[in-house]
Amino acid sequence: MNKKLMTLTTALTLGMALTSFAQTPGATLSKTNSQAGAYIGAGLGSGGPTTNYSDDIEYTIIDAFENMINGRIYGGYLWQTDNTLYGVEAGYYGTNSDTENTSASSFGPASTWKYSSSTADLLGVIKYQFNSRFNIFGKAGVAYLTNTTKKNGTQTDNFKSYVPELSIGAGYNFTKHFSTNIAYTEIFSQQTRRLSDGGEFQMSNASIVLLNLEYHFG
Repeated sequence: MNKKLMTLTTALTLGMALTSFAQTPGATLSKTNSQAGAYIGAGLGSGGPTTNYSDDIEYTIIDAFENMINGRIYGGYLWQTDNTLYGVEAGYYGTNSDTENTSASSFGPASTWKYSSSTADLLGVIKYQFNSRFNIFGKAGVAYLTNTTKKNGTQTDNFKSYVPELSIGAGYNFTKHFSTNIAYTEIFSQQTRRLSDGGEFQMSNASIVLLNLEYHFG
């Protein structure tokens, strides 16, 4: 994950949280201003796993696919106890793809490699609302990954798995119905496996930063 992007995300999250403490700390959130109930959201950002493929004599052919443009749509439901909201959320990351061309060498002819992935997730959510504007939140659950690798248009791998997912962030409510937040997510997708052509595929955890917009129906 790009270190500058991670640093910026951390700074923004901490800055929003510290600002919120200065805004009527300890005040109980009125149900009139609460965003409890059903909501939907969409986000756009950057991030993804680092992947590489090596042939059966350990020659690295591809080493790419980090920091892809990433997006997510999601929906959920929140319940409220005082200033704490908690609930469940389901989401889907759009299909990401990346292509890399390799030149002919003593290891083999020129090739075109295409990697694509998609992720669906189910998360528990807990959010602390400092006041009617600022909040911080955490999410944890499971992600369902689908990863496909193709060489010259022929599929060499189609891998599906369930892996843990964690997310933290901070948000701001424009109104009772509209809000925004920035979230840092880690999907624990690290794996190493052999493909049908004898090569070895490696993937790191996926680190993703998204800026989200939400609509609350409550």
